[in-house]
Formats: sequence, structure tokens, C-alpha cells
Amino acid sequence: HVYNGNYNFYKIWQRYFTKTYSDGSLLQVAGEGGVWLLQNGKKHPFLTKSALTSRFDESKIILVSKSDLDAYEKGAPIKFPNYSIIRSPKGNMYLLVDDKRRGFADNEAFRKIGFNPEEVMNASWEDINQYQESSPITATSTYPTGALLQDKVTGGVYWVYEGTKSPILDRVFLTTKFKHKKIIQVSEEELKNYTKTSPVLFDNGELLKSQNSPAVYLVSNNQKHSFASGIVFESLGYKWENVIIVSPQLLSLYEHGDAIN
Repeated sequence: HVYNGNYNFYKIWQRYFTKTYSDGSLLQVAGEGGVWLLQNGKKHPFLTKSALTSRFDESKIILVSKSDLDAYEKGAPIKFPNYSIIRSPKGNMYLLVDDKRRGFADNEAFRKIGFNPEEVMNASWEDINQYQESSPITATSTYPTGALLQDKVTGGVYWVYEGTKSPILDRVFLTTKFKHKKIIQVSEEELKNYTKTSPVLFDNGELLKSQNSPAVYLVSNNQKHSFASGIVFESLGYKWENVIIVSPQLLSLYEHGDAIN
């Protein structure tokens, strides 16, 4: 009975007195230097500044209390900058792209990428296993880190990655999610080489609102979660300047999730 009582108290405390955040959130305890990424419900510390800034915008770090951060189990640290090439203990090499790892089919595929072998960094299995395995890079692979391709005739822009093309339905992506990518103009024939998939969406942890409504949503697992009030939004440490204004059509692509209150 003592255990059950303690456990019930713990559950009540977790529900009412600790703040929960979605995967994709960047958390930092106020007054401390470390930054943590929430991924699969665990907190992963960044070990270097470049590992953080090569993938994320520092302005989106949320300041939290130590007790809020302590509520999450610690996961493997994030050591490597985006687009690093790492070597496993067995000697296999991988290109890191966001939260995925892409192996090389052969030495020719590695040479074609044009990386300096001296830039390859050694990694442990713990380092490697936190990245989801993706399709291997071959000598004929194009744009291994992804690219924005624009149809010269129609003007349509696609995100091309791993042999697929995802339509970009709102220009806001070009100044937010893909602000560091240059658009490459190509022929309709080249675009036909890629399989069309669902439109590009924003990542977990992003804040969105429609041009037509004051409601602000948090993106989590392709769902949009509305904030019950501005007070709730601010109490969780979110910043109004990080809210991205999108078209109603784009916002409608997300299913409604539970409200945040």
C-alpha cells in the first residue's frame, strides 16, 4: 500500500507539477550551459556547439527548471555535427543526415561524395544506434544530404531525398526549415527520376499558426496541438517570435491532437 500511495502521488505530481514537452524540443536549465534534445521521450545532451547548431536554431531553446529536465530519462549524447561521416568499431562508414545514418555501398560511393578520409570520425555503437538506419549511398546516388529542386517550367519546388520528391506547398519552408538550402533549377525530365511522396511538413517541436486565426499549435508526430491560452504558452517557456505563420491549407494537413493546458 505504501508503494501504491507513493506511486499515485508520483503520478499526480508528474501530471500537475512537471511540464511535459514534445519530441524535437530543445531544453536548457536556466543558468546552466548544457542543451538537451528530446527524442523518443528521452533527453540527449549535445556535447559540442557544432552538433547543436548544425541541426537546430539556438533561438528555439526552451528554458526549464531542473525538476522538469530531471523528469526525462537520459539518452545517448549527440556528439557529431550534421553531415559528419563516422566510422563504426567494425570499420563501416556512415553519413549522418539529421537523425538518420546512411551507409556507403562501396568505396566508389564514398569517393564520389568527395569527403576527405581524414575527416572521418570514430564512433561507438551507442553513438551509431541513436541514428535510424536509412538507405545506403551508392555510386549513382544523387543529393545524399537532400536538395531543393525547382521545375524550370512550372516553378514547383520539391524536397528531393533518397530517391523521392516531396512537394513544398508553402514558400514559408524556404525561409524556415530549408533556409540554408539553395534552390537548384532542373528540367521536368530530371524530376521524373524521383518518386513523388506526400508534401513536406514541419518537424516535431515547431510552433505554427494560420494567417486566418489567432490559435497557435505545437507540432508533434504530424499532429497539431493547440495551446489552451497564451498564459499556458508562455508558462511552458515558448517564445512568440518562434511562431511560424503558414497557410490554412498547410495547417489542414495536420490532424488535431490533444490541447495543451
